[in-house]
Formats: sequence, C-alpha cells, structure tokens
Amino acid sequence: MHHFSTRKSWDTAVKHLARQRLLHDILTPQQIASIPRSNISRWKNETATKYAFVKLTTL
Repeated sequence: MHHFSTRKSWDTAVKHLARQRLLHDILTPQQIASIPRSNISRWKNETATKYAFVKLTTL
C-alpha cells in the first residue's frame, strides 16, 4: 500500500507575508506551524517581482 501526501496550495498573500517577514505579525503560531519550513524559506528568497501584478487577498 502506498501513501501519498496531499499537496497544499498557499494563497499568494501568505507568500508575500513570508517574503516580507510578516508571518508572525499576522498568523497564529498554529497557522505558521502548518506551513512547511521549506516553503517559508523558499518564499523568503523569492524576488519581489515574482508576483508583481497579483492582487493580494485582504486578510
């Protein structure tokens, strides 16, 4: 029997918050813990222009 993990998609606003180092200002510790650290690290290193024309969701 094979086990496949479910891939999660993250809202672009969460990626922006990570890149701008604001996750801890907006999300609860439980919410942050649910995001893989590898994702947060990758988002922190993305260029600011990657989502240049994306409209952010209001949190």
